[in-house]
Amino acid sequence: MLILKRLKWSNCFSYGDNNELNLAAAPLTQLVGANGAGKTSISLMIQEILYGKNSKNIKKQDITNNKSGKKGYSICLFFEKDGIDYSVHLTRTTSLKFKLYRGEEDISSHTSLNTYKTLAEIIGIDDFKVFCQLIYQHSTDSLDFLTATDTNRKKFLISLLQLERYTELHEHFKDKAKVLSSDISSLEGGISTVESWIDNHKDMDFMKRELLEVPEVDPNLSLKINKLEQDILNINSINKKIVTNNGYKKSLSEISSDYYLRSAPQPPTVSSNDLKNKITVLSHDAHRIESKIKKLAAASGTCPECLQEIDETTVRGMLQDESDKLNHLRKEISKLSHLQHEALEREREIRKHEHQNSEFVRLNQLIDNSLPSETLDKNNLNQELNQLKRELTQQQLAANEVEKENIKIAQHNSKVDVVKEQLDKMKEKLHEENVKLVEKENLSYIIELLKKTFSTNGLVSYKIESSVKELEKKINKYLADLTYFQIYFKLSGEKLNIEVLDDIGNVTSMSNLSSGERARVNLATLLGIRSILSSLTNTKINLLFLDEITGSLDAEGKEKFTEILLNENLNTFFVSHEWTHPLVPQIHIVKEHHISRIENGR
Repeated sequence: MLILKRLKWSNCFSYGDNNELNLAAAPLTQLVGANGAGKTSISLMIQEILYGKNSKNIKKQDITNNKSGKKGYSICLFFEKDGIDYSVHLTRTTSLKFKLYRGEEDISSHTSLNTYKTLAEIIGIDDFKVFCQLIYQHSTDSLDFLTATDTNRKKFLISLLQLERYTELHEHFKDKAKVLSSDISSLEGGISTVESWIDNHKDMDFMKRELLEVPEVDPNLSLKINKLEQDILNINSINKKIVTNNGYKKSLSEISSDYYLRSAPQPPTVSSNDLKNKITVLSHDAHRIESKIKKLAAASGTCPECLQEIDETTVRGMLQDESDKLNHLRKEISKLSHLQHEALEREREIRKHEHQNSEFVRLNQLIDNSLPSETLDKNNLNQELNQLKRELTQQQLAANEVEKENIKIAQHNSKVDVVKEQLDKMKEKLHEENVKLVEKENLSYIIELLKKTFSTNGLVSYKIESSVKELEKKINKYLADLTYFQIYFKLSGEKLNIEVLDDIGNVTSMSNLSSGERARVNLATLLGIRSILSSLTNTKINLLFLDEITGSLDAEGKEKFTEILLNENLNTFFVSHEWTHPLVPQIHIVKEHHISRIENGR
């Protein structure tokens, strides 16, 4: 037994902070409030905290009451399952915090998804739709079932009894049957083709013949002929290359022999350009000091730099210091000039050596050692070419005659090999295809049986027929307390018909009933459907919200319905904004300034 005990929430839907509702305080409680006050939101919060979603598909960001001025919302539910206390705590602000406790022990998983899975295992109902049907009913829920077409009514029962799996299997086997039928047709066509091919090749000659030895054609003859033809065609260019190549060889021999013995000169420690830059900088400094000495010499009691008064002794001292600096710079400039001269000499030697090295490399790259030293003679080349062509023609004629005969032999032998191989494969394929055909035909027979078994006229019809009588019994049990009408279900093929009998046994239809009579049948059906649904699950739930379902009942009908609910062993919340029962506890929901709150009544 699943007993939902207490619900606490803040800032959900239209509610403000710190709301609490005792879910198990009384067998029947009225939730009274104006339309839009937030009565239905209570069942949505229970769905949201237990399954992470709600039957109205309201988005998470829309659950927060944005008119309260606060961010996020929280829901807390306390319940008991098989004598063990549990609690679930959900807080959603910028992030989600979801905790599940068994007593005081935190049994939450690392992720909220796994925590929801653990929670579903504890509750015992993994189907969210079934859970919603068990805890929440609206006036139109069962009325849709009663006024639906006969075919849609049967579909409703398939969903109610959780038989969709059977119809899914029927569709699955139906698709399988189509595929198998196509496979069988394909196999039969393939077998016919293979049998025809075997019959067409049964009288073929399968004796193979030996190939003749082909005389060899010297491959070097063609290479020599091509080479001679190119040489004759390009004789002038080749002879020009030979003359030029001989010139390169002569120039290489004229390079100084000591080049090969000398190593490359070492570069100066400091390049001439860097030394030149340093001399320029020092010369600039010397010029500046000379200018300063001139200014000091012309000074008449005033410092040329800071314009302050100075005496002659100070001037002489400053002149001596600047003269010493100037002499030092001139010595440094003289030293650097000498080093610059040496660096220039060394760099000239390097450039000379690099030129010789470049020339040596260039000539070696230009020289073609494959060229002869002597120029070619055209008459000699033509004589040699004609002789080679005669030899090649004779060899090719002899080889061609043998190759023509060998082509005929190879074609015959190849056909023999191919046909033999194909014949073996065809016989093997014929056997395999026949085996497959038998297997497919056997499987097709089984699939057809399964398709019929899981069709709406098969196992589904049997299960509905066995369950619908129980539903009929439960509905009529409630009808006996509410009215004198009885209903009967008749299953016929794809349809489920409903007959309504009055107190003298006359058959009528739902459309002939008054609105009050139809409301009583509707309420009995609602409770009957929930009872059947509850018996199909492994978990019984104590909670039921009935939302605006007594609008068409007269005072007597409402009184009788109240008595039925008091005897249902449930904690039922009767949602209404009009009628109230004087003896049933009331909880008022008040909404002011866009904020709802709960006020306990009598």
